[in-house]
Amino acid sequence: MAGESGLRQPSIKGQPSILHFLRHRKEMEPIMTTPLNVLILEDQPADVELMLYELRRNGFELNWRCVESETDYLACLQPDLDLILSDYTMPQFDAPRALLLLQERGLNIPFIIITGTISEEAAVACMKQGAADYLLKDRLARLGEAVRHALQQRQLYYEKRQAELALRESEEKFRTIFSKALDVILIVDPDNGQILSANSATQVILGYQVEKLIGQHFATLSPDTPGFFENLLQKFKVQGSVFEFYEFLQASGSTCPMDLTATLIPWNSKQVVLVTLRDATERKQTEAALKKSEEHFRQVISSISDHIYVTEYTSTGQRVNHYLSPVETLTGYPIEKLLANWSFWPSCIIHPDDRGLAAAQAERFSQGFNGEVEYRLIRADGRVIWVRDSGRVEKNPDTGSIMVYGVVSDVTERKQAELTLAEERAQLARRVDERTAELQTANAELARAARLKDEFLAVMSHELRTPLNAILGMSEILRENVYGPLNEAQQNALRHIEEGGRHLLELINDILDLSKIEAGKMELTIAPTSISSVCRASLRFVQQMAHKKRLKVSSVLDPQVEVIQADERRLKQVLVNLLTNAVKFTAEGGQIGLEVNGDEANHVVHFTIWDAGIGIAEEEIGRLFRPFVQIDSSLSRRHEGTGLGLSLVSRLVEMHGGGVSVQSKVGEGSRFTVSLPWQGKLASQEVVSDQQAEIPAQIVAPFERSNFRILLVEDNDINIITMKDFLQAKGYQVIVARNGIEAVELAEQERPDLILMDVHLPQMDGLEATRRIRAQEKSARTPIIALTALAMPGDRERCLNAGMNEYLSKPIRIKMLNEVIQKQLQSLS
Repeated sequence: MAGESGLRQPSIKGQPSILHFLRHRKEMEPIMTTPLNVLILEDQPADVELMLYELRRNGFELNWRCVESETDYLACLQPDLDLILSDYTMPQFDAPRALLLLQERGLNIPFIIITGTISEEAAVACMKQGAADYLLKDRLARLGEAVRHALQQRQLYYEKRQAELALRESEEKFRTIFSKALDVILIVDPDNGQILSANSATQVILGYQVEKLIGQHFATLSPDTPGFFENLLQKFKVQGSVFEFYEFLQASGSTCPMDLTATLIPWNSKQVVLVTLRDATERKQTEAALKKSEEHFRQVISSISDHIYVTEYTSTGQRVNHYLSPVETLTGYPIEKLLANWSFWPSCIIHPDDRGLAAAQAERFSQGFNGEVEYRLIRADGRVIWVRDSGRVEKNPDTGSIMVYGVVSDVTERKQAELTLAEERAQLARRVDERTAELQTANAELARAARLKDEFLAVMSHELRTPLNAILGMSEILRENVYGPLNEAQQNALRHIEEGGRHLLELINDILDLSKIEAGKMELTIAPTSISSVCRASLRFVQQMAHKKRLKVSSVLDPQVEVIQADERRLKQVLVNLLTNAVKFTAEGGQIGLEVNGDEANHVVHFTIWDAGIGIAEEEIGRLFRPFVQIDSSLSRRHEGTGLGLSLVSRLVEMHGGGVSVQSKVGEGSRFTVSLPWQGKLASQEVVSDQQAEIPAQIVAPFERSNFRILLVEDNDINIITMKDFLQAKGYQVIVARNGIEAVELAEQERPDLILMDVHLPQMDGLEATRRIRAQEKSARTPIIALTALAMPGDRERCLNAGMNEYLSKPIRIKMLNEVIQKQLQSLS
């Protein structure tokens, strides 16, 4: 039988301890609003309804369950029950049995008997057995009061048990602390000074056996101190507790410095004195060491000339000087002067012009910032000194105050040194400026000289190439029989003229190449290069010279060395230069040779040019590679040359990342070895040899030259005659313009098929003329070939950028010019 929400089923099984009830019991107040878990033992439903009615009328909220048998009772008997209401007797069960089972479970649940009739003896027996109250069913109006009283009694019981447990735990903690403490703990009777108890640390520290010490007077532990305990009691009355330092007597007869703490505590139903003694030996030693350190610090501070201060800025803005070291040495004023009036420092000692700096420093300190400033002081003797005021700030978060630890140091010598140094720096800066101006002037002069040199070389190149163009061009035309056939003597004379012209051209080219290298304007075109092809071409170049002197020429090429990464034209130039020297300095009937050897271990290939010539003295070898230097520079020297060849060789080899070495002996000959980087035999697999890579020459389809008109733009009469005669001999129609303006006009009027353009022209240069011709719609695609004596770095690029199709530098090989013309004209067709 259950009502309303019913009784909560208990979640805890078994028999809980008293401590469980104390820790998990719900608060009892307010009783009227707390739902009660009620178990009712009753076999009459009407009586149950009356009980519930009465409880609700008295303001109780209920979770209830009703049982009639012992089995159901035991199932519901759990610690979370608040109340049991039981009939005295039922058909299957009765109240005495229920009380017995409740006690066996150890549960303290208020048990109220509600019955129709009960004898006084039975009621007394139930009360003794543990019932909280009993009521007659016809007097249920008292049920609410009885329940409240029972619940209150239960609450008081719990509170008492909790207090007992707390006391027991407190006593247990005290006993643990008392026995385990490392300090001496004594319990002393305040009435007679008798020691009532002592812990084990007493024997460890003082040497007394605890059993013998108990009952002794506390003054026993104090050596020759009359009224020792009485003084402590007097302090108790005034202060309530005592903390003092005393020398206590040990059992051995020696004394031990100890810190005493004493206070009154309750103990065994009376007030006693709890005395704690802690060994103060280490503390006293530390204090002594600290005192000694402080004294040492004071001695150190007093021995230095710097002024040290410790200043506090309180939270209220007050300034307190905690420490000021003597300032006599620094300022000449006694410390008492400052202690009596601190304002004397900023108002009289600090230089008037620097008081603002010092005030700003103090303001920074008061705001909690570190600071350092330099200012001047006026000493008592009137001498002005410089000082550095440096302070470190520490904030106290508890009090809000700011502590400043500062040092004022004399830096007069340093400031004077700085002023001297600043003056020297200013003088040095002036000298540097003067020297810089001189260097700038010198650099400007050097730049001007370099520019003049470049201009001179350009002009010289142009002025030499222009007549050479006529000489070599006319020689080539004569050999082409343009002016008729030549006899053998004429052919020999013509050959001498051409050889002299070619030699002069080589000298000009060497000078220009060396100038390019020195100016950093020469660029190499590095590509896979066939060794055999370069060597054969170089040997062919000197073959005729060697044949004239009846020299035996040999060559030995390492078959493993097939390809090298190099600029083919410049490598050929290096080999030709060295081979030409070998021919030049070897007597008729002698020998020269070219050897190539690969060093795969060191990734180097060696080109060795040797001769059986005159040789070179060892002391002269160091001068070989200097420009314009010749070993034999006397008027009677036998061998021609400018001294540029070997210098050019050395520079070109260095640009390839290699080097040149020389072995020579006077009268026996010389060996020049050029060593260049080499990737080894595998490099040959990355490139096709020269023979395989050569593109078959294109067959130029025959065309009628008389159908093509060429505009020749040239201002030199000899060059006009030479070029015009040659072109007309080849069947071309030739129109001549002598300046850039004429070239632009004739290009528009005559519409030539091709233009040969000089660059140095009167009135308008060839570059500007080319641009204007390209601007004409009719001449926009007309091929223009530069024929110019300009051969300096960048000249070719300027011509091509202006709109020219090809660039040929003077002196021009007529045969090459003819091929270029045919190529350009064929591209039009």
